[in-house]
Amino acid sequence: MDQTMQRNPIDFKEIGTALVSGNVLLDVSSLLFTALRQYFVSELQIEFDNEWKKAIEGLTLQESLESLAEIAKVDLTADFSAHFGRIMTIVEEYIHTTKPQIGAIATLNILEESGLSIDFVLNIETLLLDKLVSSNKGFFKKFRNIFPLNGKEEYELEKTPSLVIKVRREIIPLHPKSVVIELMNQKIAKISENVTRCADESGTHIYRALEDIQWKQFGFPVKEDFLPPKEYILNLKAKPLSLEYPYWSKVHRLAKTIVLESKIIHGFGRGGKKLGIPTANLEITPRIEEELREVITGVYYGHAEFVSSERRDDLTYDTKIPMVMSIGYNPYFNNKFKSVEAHIIQPFTADFYDEILRVEIEGFIRCEADFKHFDHLIKFIHNDVQLSKDLLID
Repeated sequence: MDQTMQRNPIDFKEIGTALVSGNVLLDVSSLLFTALRQYFVSELQIEFDNEWKKAIEGLTLQESLESLAEIAKVDLTADFSAHFGRIMTIVEEYIHTTKPQIGAIATLNILEESGLSIDFVLNIETLLLDKLVSSNKGFFKKFRNIFPLNGKEEYELEKTPSLVIKVRREIIPLHPKSVVIELMNQKIAKISENVTRCADESGTHIYRALEDIQWKQFGFPVKEDFLPPKEYILNLKAKPLSLEYPYWSKVHRLAKTIVLESKIIHGFGRGGKKLGIPTANLEITPRIEEELREVITGVYYGHAEFVSSERRDDLTYDTKIPMVMSIGYNPYFNNKFKSVEAHIIQPFTADFYDEILRVEIEGFIRCEADFKHFDHLIKFIHNDVQLSKDLLID
């Protein structure tokens, strides 16, 4: 492990401004990747690899499409505008559901309490940034300025030194005297220790995730409990600990409820044992496969009911029960095949393998995502379940 270069504490009166990348604070790249995957698979019949996501981190949607087309070895140049327009429509429809990264609110709190003005910059099409900002005003009111960085417009740095927080190797204009903090990309972070080191002579500091930043080292007066405790298994009887939950409420209500009916089969065995959230894994029949062909992967909410003809005494049949559902590839676990898993928001004492479950999918919470820490996965799922309860029960 490299030793961290010693730097003088930040002079808050001198620095004045913190410049923070939107890719650090919000999970925008997961939405872009999800929309691109959906289009490539359903419209172009090209299978996607979860590993391709690292190729588009920090890129605009257009740059992402160009990059993934090259990786997939598909020539879109003849009708690129049409392809791009269709994918843009998907992203526009769901951009308002973008969720904060774990640690984002604690980071913004630290910067605000230290007296810094915060500028937000994101390498994304201006139209998408405008929609993101207008639909999440509570989150974006924390920033003094909001800038797109789409290759045509440049962020004008303050004349005073700036603190910059960005994703590793993300291209953002830097002041020569900037204090730079970089976060590892998802793939590197998952295989790395919690390291604090300087990448080069400029003194760039690299961390796995926001909550790993050693703020005191830079002179920030942080409290010991500025972060909520880490979670290693879900406690769904309690409210979420995540500071991001108040910014979780934006969902996409489906124009038409999607109804699926299938047998409950054995899944990966992770839900109840590893995560603390028992799930009913549905067998993906040809009908379900077709029904979900144009559905983007992610987390949904709705209702479920048991409808088997042969009935047990320990289950309630023909009664709709609130549920939260995952449709996708579970990128944290790098699944190769799509799965459909429902968590029924009601306690059960026995399993229900081979039962027939009908689900009514009513709305979309967020796209599926990868995570740098297992704790992040737990907090995201806890937020998803709580939001489903708030929407369907409370």
